[in-house]
Amino acid sequence: MVYKQIEEYFSKHPEKSIVEFGRDVIYAEQYFKYQNIMIRELEKLGVSKQSCIALKVRQGHLCFLLSSALDKLGAVVMMMDAGMSDYEFEKYLNEYHPAAVISEVEEPENENYVHRTELFLDLICDTRLHVYETRTADGWEKYGQDDKLKGSFIFFTSGSTKLPKAVFRTKENVRVDGQNNIDYFHITENDKALCAVSFSHVYGFGSGSIPYLMSGASVKFLNPFCTIRTLMKELYSGEYTCFIGLPIHYRLLAEFADKPINIRLALCAGSAVSNNILDEIPKKLGFHINNMYGMSEMGGITTLYDSITDENMYSLGHTLGEVSVKLGDVAQEDEKQPLYEIWVKSKSLAPGYFSGEDKEFHNLPLVDGWFNTNDLGYMEKDGSVCVKCRKEHMINVSGKKVNPGEIESAMKEFPGLTDVAVLKKKDDTYGEIPTAYYTAETELDQVEMKRFLAERLPNYKMPKELHQIKEFPRSATGKILRNKIVIE
Repeated sequence: MVYKQIEEYFSKHPEKSIVEFGRDVIYAEQYFKYQNIMIRELEKLGVSKQSCIALKVRQGHLCFLLSSALDKLGAVVMMMDAGMSDYEFEKYLNEYHPAAVISEVEEPENENYVHRTELFLDLICDTRLHVYETRTADGWEKYGQDDKLKGSFIFFTSGSTKLPKAVFRTKENVRVDGQNNIDYFHITENDKALCAVSFSHVYGFGSGSIPYLMSGASVKFLNPFCTIRTLMKELYSGEYTCFIGLPIHYRLLAEFADKPINIRLALCAGSAVSNNILDEIPKKLGFHINNMYGMSEMGGITTLYDSITDENMYSLGHTLGEVSVKLGDVAQEDEKQPLYEIWVKSKSLAPGYFSGEDKEFHNLPLVDGWFNTNDLGYMEKDGSVCVKCRKEHMINVSGKKVNPGEIESAMKEFPGLTDVAVLKKKDDTYGEIPTAYYTAETELDQVEMKRFLAERLPNYKMPKELHQIKEFPRSATGKILRNKIVIE
């Protein structure tokens, strides 16, 4: 349904560019030609409505073309992070059992593979793709036959605390999420987006590219790990009206860019942006960062855009389109601003998850159509939403609930500290204690850091342990993977 809408527009504008990458451009006329080539080759491999095909493709344009062709074939498309380690990838294969994996690189030998085929797509920029059929594809046929689930896209949750969940997003879910973005951000065919977020991630897919393509706008995909010089060259070209980036991109822009950038929309999601950068970007570069709140289970939830000002730039804004948000139970009462459970409702909500443990589909746990995000926050008088932390990250110190985000905010003000994550640790005396892990370019004085924090935090919120580490393990969007932090 989504790709059908994209095709309906671009079939009437064959001369218009649809996606770009590097110095290359794929025009609408070429898009249809490439898509037919891919469909023909995939059909030779037996791909059908009963297939679940995993895409492990780094390049956004290829991932888009493949997902488009697979969508036309009616297959379930599993979006995988191309940057995951071989160990993680094997774990995914063992848990989720796609019928085949399509990769742009030759993968290491794996006992799950029974056959490897190369797709030579010479017309598509001399592309060679590798298709690995697997021996563990049992169980997906019934989803291909289920009207509710066939043709779904599968995205994985961040997995910041445990193995990621495989979230089914139906075509209707994706269409509604796309339309919510279109309506809220006033996206039209006259826009051109620069997307520096992986197409395989729900943010890069659902807010970074699909809404623009649905509107007839062009998208240029940029490697998320590009140099700041490359990013600045693109943004200063004057070609783009919208930029979809990650916190690292805005941090680098704040540090190195030295003149205003003419864009009307700058989206950011994946992890928090520091208040210093939120303050600096408008003054230095002439645009505000639109922090976006969303989740794999439903895509975009809130952002600011039309109502953003210097005063409210820290807020996550108002709901997109037909999305609804309400506050549930109080999770933290002993603060100036109580924190509540955040519940959401939308037609973009996924129907459920595929469990790797029992190889079964499980409906999303809803209460009268509402879904508990397990995020904690509050709402301003104007209805805008502020999210402070995940429920499972709250730390119970002798019965007092401590928000790790508050400690992290205080620590980020310490000179020289570049990033921080505060975790809970079991303790015989207090039950749980805050433990802080941080990165810095040089060795920091922890005694001085404790004095600094003592002036800003009450004693029970003080981190009882401080650990400086080389770097944090991160997801594709830069989110810290807390369960993978290792002390060396």
